Amino acid sequence: MAAPLQDAAPLQLHTVEVDQPLAAVNRLLAGLHLALAATAIAHRGAHDIMLVADLVLLFLWALSQAPMWRPVSRAAFPGRLSRPALPAVDVMVATADPDKEPAVKVMNTVISAMALDYPGGQLTVYLSDDAGSPLILLAARKAYAFARAWVPFCRKYRVQCPCPHKFFAGNDDQLGGGDHHDELADDRIRVKVRNLIEYV
Repeated sequence: MAAPLQDAAPLQLHTVEVDQPLAAVNRLLAGLHLALAATAIAHRGAHDIMLVADLVLLFLWALSQAPMWRPVSRAAFPGRLSRPALPAVDVMVATADPDKEPAVKVMNTVISAMALDYPGGQLTVYLSDDAGSPLILLAARKAYAFARAWVPFCRKYRVQCPCPHKFFAGNDDQLGGGDHHDELADDRIRVKVRNLIEYV
């Protein structure tokens, strides 16, 4: 009798495979290097400072070789993940000085994070302004008003790069596809005009 479907194992979201031939070659080379280093240390003799320096460098080399002892290749299958099963995600955008980090660039980052292709109820974007700048506060208010038109636009047309600065620079190959060119052009102008009205 076949097992019921409820007992079936869920599909894997990723796989990990160890590259055994490459691991064997890397281990052989590490052993050869270790033998040569031991021979060089023994040939020089036991000078305290040189011995300590050689051992420290040998230790650092061993640490750098650790990922090569067991090389793996990973494959992810995001299509197997159902959207309701996605975890909640918090995105923190931090800024400290509006002179070093212009408010426009910070707001582009905030708006881009708000327009990510992720279920709306599970994505929260925080803006942390360590300087407490009134300029950042004003820019955040304007960005929020703009995002009310921008986020639905990005989702409707599947914009690949939701950064408004890059999108309005005229690079049309960032669209996810579709045959709505006339409607897209009208909506693009509408969002751009709304942006101009909000900033005036």
